[in-house]
Amino acid sequence: MQTMRPSPDWEVLLQPFQSLFTKPGFRYFRAFVLVFAHLDGRLWVTWVILSGRLSRHYTNFYRFLVSPAWSPKEVAKQVFRLSLGVCVQPGHRVCVALDDTVAKKSGKRFESLGVHHDPMNKSHPKRLSQGHCFVCLALLGQPVVGHFVALFVSCALYVQKAACQKGQEFATKLALGARLLTDLPVPPGLFLIAVCDGAYAKHAFVAPVVAGGRHVLSRLRSDTVFYDLPPARKKRPNGKYPPGAPKKYGKKHKATTWAAELGTWKSVPLPL
Repeated sequence: MQTMRPSPDWEVLLQPFQSLFTKPGFRYFRAFVLVFAHLDGRLWVTWVILSGRLSRHYTNFYRFLVSPAWSPKEVAKQVFRLSLGVCVQPGHRVCVALDDTVAKKSGKRFESLGVHHDPMNKSHPKRLSQGHCFVCLALLGQPVVGHFVALFVSCALYVQKAACQKGQEFATKLALGARLLTDLPVPPGLFLIAVCDGAYAKHAFVAPVVAGGRHVLSRLRSDTVFYDLPPARKKRPNGKYPPGAPKKYGKKHKATTWAAELGTWKSVPLPL
């Protein structure tokens, strides 16, 4: 790879990140961004080393990636702030896409490697792939009407419980997704909407997201059930409540049955 001379636009784009690094660390960060931005296909650390942007021993590039002197979370927050201006939609709404994806890997020296469900792997009878599974978050922008783009912000590595190292805390994909959303620095007055598929339409994801002031837009599973609010507890003639804990739920409704019975439902075509 030939040494690239970045345009002044790149210097302006990267300047807001300088305060997040030490002076040597920012040089490594700058090299990674410039090389990865001009690559097609897989992004390898080797390409950054071979680019010649920094004349350093190859181990220095790997040490930078694991250095505690900078925080990937803070970098993600800065990316979110800089991209927010082109992603605010009418009604002060900001949509972010959340999904998990598998990066296929093979070998004995890869840490946190596992076998994950991969819908894209049609060659496997059970749609499984070996590799790393990342829960990814991206801002959704609309540069022109009817055309949306995804601006990558952050991700979290999902490690299966069996692959967790000693002392490593296990976290589900739902917990990782909720954490990515609640970490976003949303300015007051904006409504953040997480757009995700039916796999994330579960209480373990929705509850912490809603508690953090965010919203969820998803497709419900066909076996979803709804519950009415529990009936009010009635006191006995002696003024006391009957023994036992109060009910948590009211009448149960199955989604498929409920949709068929209610006459207010409508079918609406949605462009994907």
